Amino acid sequence: MRFRFIVAACLALPVAAVAQPTLSDQIGAVANAQSQEESAERAQYQAQQEAYQRAAAAQERAVERQQAIVNANVRARAAAAAADKKRDQDFEDKNREMDLEERELKLQVEKTRVARENEFIDRDLHKEDAETDVIKSNADANRNLSSGAKALLEKNGDKAALEGQAAVKKESGWFGH
Repeated sequence: MRFRFIVAACLALPVAAVAQPTLSDQIGAVANAQSQEESAERAQYQAQQEAYQRAAAAQERAVERQQAIVNANVRARAAAAAADKKRDQDFEDKNREMDLEERELKLQVEKTRVARENEFIDRDLHKEDAETDVIKSNADANRNLSSGAKALLEKNGDKAALEGQAAVKKESGWFGH
């Protein structure tokens, strides 16, 4: 670009000018023109670099905004997952608690049933003991009666009566001692 400017500057000089510039004036003019061109190029380059930097900064801000959105979505999903997990854990805890309560109630019912069964068993045993005592009392009473009657008959010497008593016992089905 510089070369073109220099050539253009040289061509623009009038060939038949009133006052011929000197060589040093021409070199100064070319140097001045070159300096202005370099200044313009630097300004253009600087403007271009600033535009690139602004574009890069804008791109970086856009990436940061996008990353912030992604991070917010990730946090929201994580929070939702944590809430679901907590809800599931609370549900499982409640189920376990209910299962434990149900087991405790079943155990309590079983203990009560066993205690009641023991009461019924004790009542049955007492009833059987009472019935046994009644049977023994009746047997003792019958034995005492028959022993007394036997002794009385033996005392009176009535053997025929003894034999009659034995026959009565055989008919009644009682074979006492």
